[in-house]
Amino acid sequence: MKTKSKWNLIVDTSMFIFLVPVFFGKGYLHQIFACVVGLLFITHILLHLKQINALFCAWIKNKSTRTVILVIFCVFTIALSFLSIKLSQRFEQRQKMLEKNSSIQRIQTSQTDLNP
Repeated sequence: MKTKSKWNLIVDTSMFIFLVPVFFGKGYLHQIFACVVGLLFITHILLHLKQINALFCAWIKNKSTRTVILVIFCVFTIALSFLSIKLSQRFEQRQKMLEKNSSIQRIQTSQTDLNP
């Protein structure tokens, strides 16, 4: 087996294994596994870059059109990455706020139960 094929098998298998905790994990552990899967995906793309480039050039003959599509794709990917990080942070803040409000309501309820 060629070295590139071995790396491809290792990357694909690892990506599959690390993808399960991304779907079923929560919180910080979920984010760590998601970053690992993202890095493995980038590695997977780099291993297949020649094939991807050949297909892209065969599908879109005009070089300027390919450049425009590639730039749009890169901008869109970067924007989605930052959006995902920002939404994750806002979700954590909202969860903390809801937990705090829930704690306050429990304290108020317990105090009214004690006072007849």
